Amino acid sequence: MIDAAYILQVGRLFLFVREIKGNFGRWVEAMQRIGGTVKGQPWCACAVMTVLGIVYRGKPPLPYTAGCDELLQAGRKLGIVRTDPSPGDVFLLMASPTDASHTGFVTDVNATHFGTLEGNSSDPSRPPTREGWGFFERPVDSPRARKRGPQYLFLRVLDVAT
Repeated sequence: MIDAAYILQVGRLFLFVREIKGNFGRWVEAMQRIGGTVKGQPWCACAVMTVLGIVYRGKPPLPYTAGCDELLQAGRKLGIVRTDPSPGDVFLLMASPTDASHTGFVTDVNATHFGTLEGNSSDPSRPPTREGWGFFERPVDSPRARKRGPQYLFLRVLDVAT
């Protein structure tokens, strides 16, 4: 059965992934191919699609893409965009109402913050960024957890019938 715990369990398998010099590296490039882009390009959406591709055995509820905006469009089309996070959701950092600039998974939630698993991110001991150097977990109780707010939207992939 696919649930939030399983999505996060699969996502945590990739916590070893690190870039070798700016959006390059064996595992990063494998994720980029899965997302449909070329080496050297941002890969946060590719990391999301790699995890979902495994969880859903090659047929994820979102289209394989390297683009955060495409994830947002697909989520809107499926009617799964939410403003409150839940574990297992795909989060989108919004630069504007139509421009998503970074993505990853929600791990846990409290009243003010949410924890994440995210690729192409910064080390959890540093402030969160949209352009980093690895696949990291940022726990909700960390001082570097993402603060809830209108700059985020959430795709509730578990609401899509498979």
